[in-house]
This record gives sequence, C-alpha cells and structure tokens, in this order.
Amino acid sequence: MQAWKTFAAMPMWKRFVYAAPIAFLCFWAALSLQAKLWTEAAMLVVEMETGGEIESKNSFFNLKGEVGIEDVSMTMFDPTGENSITFKADRVVVETPGFGWYFWSTIFVSSEELPDLVGVRIENPRNVATDPNTPGNYTNLPYDAMGCVAEMLTPTDLRAMGVPTQRQIRIALEKVSDAETTARFRLRTEGAGEMEMKLALELKRPVKMEDFAQDVEEAPLKSVQLDFNDLGFTAKRNAYCAKKHNLTAAAFADYHMQEVGRFLGAQGVSLGQGTAAQYRDFATNGGTLQLRTAGTRKITANEFVELSRMQKMQLFPLMIAANGKAPANFAWNYGVQPAPAAAAADGAVAIPVANVVPAPVAAVPAGGLPEAGAVVAYAQLQSLTGHHVDITTTYGSVRKGVVKLVGPYEASVQLDKEEGGLLLHMPADRITEIRYTPVAPPATQAAKAN
Repeated sequence: MQAWKTFAAMPMWKRFVYAAPIAFLCFWAALSLQAKLWTEAAMLVVEMETGGEIESKNSFFNLKGEVGIEDVSMTMFDPTGENSITFKADRVVVETPGFGWYFWSTIFVSSEELPDLVGVRIENPRNVATDPNTPGNYTNLPYDAMGCVAEMLTPTDLRAMGVPTQRQIRIALEKVSDAETTARFRLRTEGAGEMEMKLALELKRPVKMEDFAQDVEEAPLKSVQLDFNDLGFTAKRNAYCAKKHNLTAAAFADYHMQEVGRFLGAQGVSLGQGTAAQYRDFATNGGTLQLRTAGTRKITANEFVELSRMQKMQLFPLMIAANGKAPANFAWNYGVQPAPAAAAADGAVAIPVANVVPAPVAAVPAGGLPEAGAVVAYAQLQSLTGHHVDITTTYGSVRKGVVKLVGPYEASVQLDKEEGGLLLHMPADRITEIRYTPVAPPATQAAKAN
C-alpha cells in the first residue's frame, strides 16, 4: 500500500519512466507466450494429420506479426513404421496481416474470421539424406540442366557456377476482394530462380477460421497462373556451360534448345513453334516466363490439386509469354520421333538426356506387345496402357504396377498392392528404365499353385 501511495505521489513523467518498461516486458511476455502456444498447436495438428514427428528448438515472433519456430526437424514414416525420411529447416514461419493484428489478437480478443493474409514460409528445407552431389531442380526453373550435365544439376555444379541452392517454400492465402482470394505456392532460391503458382478462387468473405480449409477446397477456381522468375541463374549457367563446351553465348543458346528438343523427343513430343520461341527468349535472357490459363472451367480448387500435371494441361488451355512479349498458345507436337544424339558445335560432345537408358530398347510391334522383360522407350509407354510394368527412377527405386495414363510430362501407374496400391504420378524426366513385366491373371496363378 505504501509503495502504491509513493507511486501515486510521483509526477506523471516519473510514473511513465517506471511503468513503461514494466508494461513493455509484460506485453512482450504475452506475445512470446502466444507465439509458443500457436506454434505448439500447429505442430500438434501437423503431427496428427501426417503421422510424423516434429522437433524444434525455439519459438519466436517479430514486429512484422510473424510467429514461428527455429531449427526444425520432421521425420515421416512409411505405413509399416520401419522406414523413415527426415527433413530439416532453418525456420518455419507463420505470416499474419501484421503486428497490429497479432497484438490485438493476443492482448484483447482473437478473431474467428480468416484474416486478409495467412501464410506459411519454410526456410532452407532439405532432406538429411542428400549431399552436395544429389541431383535436383534447385533453381526452380524449367530445363535448367539441359546442355550442361547429363541429368540434373547438383549443389556442387551450382556452386561452381556461383549459384546458391538454399530454397524457400511459401504457401499463402491473400484476400483480393470480398469475393476473391488468391492462393499462392512459391519455390524460391535467392540468387537462382523462383517458381510461383497463383490460383484465383471465388471465396466469399467473411470465412470462419474453423471452416476455411473446407471452404478453400470447395471454392470455384477462376484462373491459374504460373510464373518463372530468373534471379541470376540463367546468365551464370549460359556463361559457365558455354565455356565448358567451348561455345559462344549464341551457340550455347542453340545447343541448349537442341538438348531441350532431344530431351522432349525421347518422350515423343516437342514444343510448338510459338512456345519454343517464348521459352528461347527466357532461356537466353532470363527475366520472367509466364504461363496462364485461357478461359475458365467449373472446377473446385481441391479437384484441381488432385489432377495430375497432364490432366491440368488438358483441362486448362495455356498461354505462354516471356518478358512481356505478346503471349502465344502453349502447344505440344505429339508423335515426335526421338532425335539421335548430336555433338555440340566446335567438337563438344553432346550430353545424354535423363531418360536414355543403357539397356537396349525393344521395338513394340504395331498392335502387339513386346516380349516379357523387354525394355521399352517412354515414347512407347502409352501402348502399354492397362499392362504391368517395372519402372526404374533416377533415385534408383523400382515402381511396379499397371499403366493407367501416359502423357508428355508424366505417367500414372496403379501400384501393386505390395507397393501400397496407390495411383502414382511419375514425372517423365525421373524415369530411367521401363520394363514390360506381364502378370498372370489370378485364375492362372491359382492353377499354377495347384
């Protein structure tokens, strides 16, 4: 009581000097506790949904209104629980509309409505099983390795070019108006490249937080846009690989396009003339390459996400434009014969594309099937629709199942029951060998057993 009387007798400026730091510390403690509670709740939800295990060291918030965790590790298990894969990230950050929104929600009352912005950013995610020689698409740009290396670029390759490899993943929902929201998915490697997909959704506000996941999944999809932004990789790749093959910059542009053509030709397709011209501009000069849908379709966001890449392209015709040029129709030419390997100019040896396999490839007779155990080219895989195959990937794994759908970008295979029984969509550039392995019908197998 005496202390309060002493405080009350102080001049106002002196009260402020004493009270302000105490109030600041109280508010800071409350905001820190809220960050810890939110992140722990989010980690629990993710673990329940995925069956994985998440560990982290510190939770935090900042004056942007972001909260998150640092030094994150997540371990995922297969259905048997015997095998696992572990990913790590420097930070996982939850984005909010800002510090004012975060402060008000912490000190006063939390809103029950979906805010104007909510997002998750994962900084430097990586698989702990990888190493500097693990190939991958670290630049997030299309055909980034063509003309440089045999398959895909590794962190070692990129470091030799002076290109960083630390990636950032961002998923966000941003309010455009009371009737429209943009869903974003972005892969960004600072100093290399960025790929961002934007889905325009007819999502009427307000949306209750407890219902937002279902509302987003069921929202009609207005349009889709895919942007590739060069952040410094293209010029470094072109200079480094041109020197590697003793080519001029102009000659390497030709060689790169030749290798892209040969890579696609091995899959039985080629780029349409307008599409190739737009991509060549981007591959030569960097900048921005944009693909966007032409027209609209009656489909929900959830239905769109579940489609394979090939099905998306069939459902939504695309326009393509590089560096602000007038857009062209995105087009493929089908039925293209694989091009033979050709040497680069000045005697440089051509680099084999990813899915050229060492085993001899059997020719599939018209209207017939190859011999059991024969290796077939990807361009002939469509003729095996409904038949059983063993597919080897660039990761060394072998997937066994029945071919369901084949397109220029990927093939859909219904895996055997022993393989999990899932419908697996396999990118064509990850396939190194396809082997025809017919399986006897159940009745025949039972007869053999008897």
